[in-house]
Amino acid sequence: MKIAIIGYSGAGKSTLAQNIGKKYDLKVLHLDTIHFKENWIERNNEEEINILKKFLSENNSWVIDGTYSSNCYKRRLDSADKIIFIKMSRILCLIRVLKRYKKYKGQQRESAAKGCREKIDREFIKWVVIDGRTKRKKKKFKKLEKEYKEKFIVVKTQHQINKLLKRI
Repeated sequence: MKIAIIGYSGAGKSTLAQNIGKKYDLKVLHLDTIHFKENWIERNNEEEINILKKFLSENNSWVIDGTYSSNCYKRRLDSADKIIFIKMSRILCLIRVLKRYKKYKGQQRESAAKGCREKIDREFIKWVVIDGRTKRKKKKFKKLEKEYKEKFIVVKTQHQINKLLKRI
């Protein structure tokens, strides 16, 4: 089983990936862990791609969470048996980001790169609410939904995520 989880920041991609990984004993790769080297410093794109290619080559079953369309995007989506797009509302994503911050403030989450302690600032809030949801990005997701219609699953609520976990 190969599952790609994509969607907006704060939608719950990492949590869903962890839950699916545990339930089916699948290797889980959080793209945030390879996008950032340490302490929120972005990794060289070529280095990221090499890490991702190695992961894809070494694992027959996996769950990968994160969109990062510059990193083997087509290969990941083509290889995936299921593509789950978490399409939560802006407000719900913001609430989740704030809850996550409260829970992990100053700590490193499992789905974050080494040394990346949970933080929140205006720039990130703006990303969650505005910049991460441009018309261009929305069009990209719509295009993917059409291109991969037989394996593309859209979930918009936690209830739908819970039902999906039981069904996969």
